[in-house]
Amino acid sequence: MKTKHVVETKRLYLRHPEIKDAEEFIALMLGSKELHHPWVEPPCEQEHFAFYCGVAQSEATDGYLICNNETDAIMGVVNINQIVYGVLCSASLGYYMGASYAHSGYMHEALLGVLHFAFTEKKLHRLEANIQAGNHYSKRLVRKLRFRHEGFSPKYIYIGKKWCDHERYAMTIEDYLQKLVH
Repeated sequence: MKTKHVVETKRLYLRHPEIKDAEEFIALMLGSKELHHPWVEPPCEQEHFAFYCGVAQSEATDGYLICNNETDAIMGVVNINQIVYGVLCSASLGYYMGASYAHSGYMHEALLGVLHFAFTEKKLHRLEANIQAGNHYSKRLVRKLRFRHEGFSPKYIYIGKKWCDHERYAMTIEDYLQKLVH
């Protein structure tokens, strides 16, 4: 049975992670440590990946592997985190790419698909991207996607055994719909 693809584009598709993906995923992440440090700590051990698989399909998180359309190779991750409905209808994005696929437009393509999915299918009103100040590639990516810079949050997210400052970027459904018009 083929795994359901939530987002499909010309070059990639997104699907939920499965335990059977552990070996390929961990190898990709171990080979990408230099790219990810100090921005993110992806699962690099079997038990951490198994935990991620469970969290990736929970009430508060919707996590996806970014996969190549031609080869089915795992290229990276996009997570819709801290999903809250009710009067907030908001979530935050987390994302990272394997080093061998970085800087080739794949993440931009994946996030365009995730924005559409989050606003139209999940019916979210707002998405945030919280980025460490020195992560210039990620900041450039969200600016290109037309996220709005909203501020600075000191000691906001615990990464690498320390609380890290982050810059906050956001997009609402109204921003997204206006972006489509222009």
